[in-house]
Amino acid sequence: MNLGRVGLFTNALGLMSSDDARDAVREIEALGFPSMWFPESVGGKEVFAQSATLLAWSEELVIAAGIANIAARDPMAAEC
Repeated sequence: MNLGRVGLFTNALGLMSSDDARDAVREIEALGFPSMWFPESVGGKEVFAQSATLLAWSEELVIAAGIANIAARDPMAAEC
């Protein structure tokens, strides 16, 4: 896995509609970012479900959850 020298950290996609987020992921890849990090935050989408969706929309972009609140879920649900 190559995270690259410069990645993108944003919570904006968690606040967008699915169509807008899909378009943004494709644009982020087109701009040449190798990785994108995002937090789990109030008002945003659940971090593991969002990760899976973002991965499905991307070709090569490394998706990384910068924050996954362990108090927000059952331990078995967070087990990887």
